[in-house]
Amino acid sequence: MEVLEQYGTPKQKRMWLKGLMDGSIRSAFCMTEPDYASSDARNVKGTTIQEEFKDGVKGYRVEGRKWWSTGGNDPRCKVLLVLCKLVLPSGTKEDGHTLIIVPRDTPGVRVVRDLDVFGHKDEPFGHCEFEFKGVWVEEDNVVGGLGMGGKIAQSRLGPGRIHHCMRAVGLGSRVYDIMIKRSIERKVFGKRMIEHGMQQRKIAEGKGRLETARLLTLAAASKMDEVGAKGARTDISLAKILVPRMMLGIIDDAIQTHGGEGVQGELAFFYGTMRCLRIADGPD
Repeated sequence: MEVLEQYGTPKQKRMWLKGLMDGSIRSAFCMTEPDYASSDARNVKGTTIQEEFKDGVKGYRVEGRKWWSTGGNDPRCKVLLVLCKLVLPSGTKEDGHTLIIVPRDTPGVRVVRDLDVFGHKDEPFGHCEFEFKGVWVEEDNVVGGLGMGGKIAQSRLGPGRIHHCMRAVGLGSRVYDIMIKRSIERKVFGKRMIEHGMQQRKIAEGKGRLETARLLTLAAASKMDEVGAKGARTDISLAKILVPRMMLGIIDDAIQTHGGEGVQGELAFFYGTMRCLRIADGPD
């Protein structure tokens, strides 16, 4: 939504933005590639677009593969934003990256597979690998202009990282409550777990991590409101690095509190999800 709101043409906004905002449709961002280190958008080159006319209409042909496209299998997903390497018409050189809109039902778009996260499906719709083979879209589907893809991809990372941190804090808070409940209800060595000093330490450290993560996220979001994502990049980076690590600490202590029960079920799933956030939208 933010990409189309900032860089989309009036036509693109009419076609896609309203539905994205009211929740009637969803989108997927296709940037990461299997064969290249995609944390640096400049490395993206396995998916290309090349100018091509079809029935006298100018457009672009998209070829390549993307993976870790979150929500791509959601039935409501109707539009893909694909970061491509631009091949100039001459075919003699490459120049710049371009973001292009590909409707999900365009011929040549294929889901290769659903991707596991630590051996589990990230329900309900998870992440998938797309193949683009002979995909053709009109010239009007270019977002922000030719060669602007790298800049646009970077501009969405700041807000994306803060969104991840917000969700991480919410999940950490939920897991902290689960750990407290277990500590109160479970007895070991003649008394409740919460009465043991080691467990009290876990609870105290968890509270400190949770409140620190909340403040880091709030500070970064507030700075973004004041000076924009670029001006707040240091605050965003701090939150991106520290918040998932601190929430992993809470989840790890909750797993330890639950013993064998902790390494299966929702806590194990939460751990895998949070560990992925250290990689998502750029590794820490």
